[in-house]
Order: sequence, then C-alpha cells, then structure tokens
Amino acid sequence: MNIHQILLILRFVAMGIFFLLFVIQMGMILFNNRRRKGRKRRLLFYVILLAVVTFMPPKIATEFRVKTPILPMKSQTAGWSTYYNQEDPAWAKELYGKTDYIEDTGCGPTVLAMVVSTLGDNKINPKQMADWSYENGYCSQGYGSYHTLIAEGLAAYGIQTTTTNDGTQVKEALQAGYPVIALMGEGHFTGSGHFLLLYDIDSKDKVSLADPKSKENSEKTWDLDTILQEAKTSPTTNGAYWIIQKQVVD
Repeated sequence: MNIHQILLILRFVAMGIFFLLFVIQMGMILFNNRRRKGRKRRLLFYVILLAVVTFMPPKIATEFRVKTPILPMKSQTAGWSTYYNQEDPAWAKELYGKTDYIEDTGCGPTVLAMVVSTLGDNKINPKQMADWSYENGYCSQGYGSYHTLIAEGLAAYGIQTTTTNDGTQVKEALQAGYPVIALMGEGHFTGSGHFLLLYDIDSKDKVSLADPKSKENSEKTWDLDTILQEAKTSPTTNGAYWIIQKQVVD
C-alpha cells in the first residue's frame, strides 16, 4: 500500500467521523432544547470540516499535479478475471475488418476486450472490440492491428497506459499489481507478431499471462527473461510494452 492509498483511506475515515458527529449534533438540536445556540455553532463547524475533507483533497492533488491513485481491483478468479480466446467458436469466424477472421488476426482486440471487461466499466467481447477497432481505423487488413490500438483503444474506454521498452519497469509494474500488454516477436508465442497480457509475477520471476491465441500458454507461468527476449519494439509507438495504470491483485 503506497502513501496515496493510505491518505485516501484516512480521508474516508475522517469523513465518516465528521458525518457521525454531524448526525449526533443534529439529533441533540432536534430533541434537546437546552444550549441550542452552542450546538448550532458546533454543527456548522462539523459541516465545514466535512466539506473540507470531502472536497479539498482532489483540488490539492490537481494543484500539485499528484495523480489520484486507483485502488487495487480484486480479480474474480485465481488468474485474470476475464479471459477470451480469439479461436472461441462464438467469434472465431467473425470478420475483423472486411476479409480477416478474428481467429487469425484478432489478438489485439481480444487482449483489449479482456482488459476492458476486467478493469473498465463495461463488459465487451472480442467481436465488439474488433468492430470498434475497424470502425475507428485500427485494423491493418491482412496483418492484424496497428500498434496504436493498444494505448488509444484503452484510452477510449477510460484506461490509461504508459509505453516503455524497459524490462525493469515491466517487472516493477507487475510486482506492484499493474498489468502489462506485451508486443511479441518470433518465438514461443508467435511466428511474426502477437499481443500478450501479462498480469502477475512471482518471487522467482515467473510471469502469469493471458495469451488470446492459446489457453495452454495461459495456464502456465513463463520466465520473465523469455518474454523480454522475445518482445519486439513497435516502430510506430517506439515501445514493446504498455503498462496499464490500473491495479489488479489476487
């Protein structure tokens, strides 16, 4: 738990205390006629304190450019709470663009659908995300998705990312509970290009991931070094990894 989360918890505790004092004072004013004037002053004092605690922290955070933290979101299963596979019969033969099938080139929309459905406000499946990607110009016909889909697609659903090439940042993000989307080159996961969702790492640097093309790959852990060695830098975004600025923990 970082300092921002601790301050946020203290803020809610203070709000609860001041609200309770407000209710008690209001009750004493309504049901006890004695010393009503002094109690009204205390009531006003508690209202002011409650307002300060409730409304001042966001302003202070904005004024000093402090990013408001997002508390960890509990995953619904032992792994990633929403897993989609692009070869699922429900959408495998659905078109991505005009001629491609989701099972062949839809790893990008499938990964985004997993992230949005877990960390966003709405559930969305790979077909819906593939249609959104195509309609907004992110489908690269015959090749999959333009790499700008990841950051811009998630931003459209209210989820921010940071692009990096630094393996140390990837490890630190996973240790802190922040998922990472990785662009993979030739190796264990693909013969050309592929997106993976990394969501956890253990003390031995074994990574848990969601591979939209392979349930088998998703059911085991992988050495972080393997992923870092096989990841490739996008020529359009100058990064191989997108760190997602929302936490998810088991």
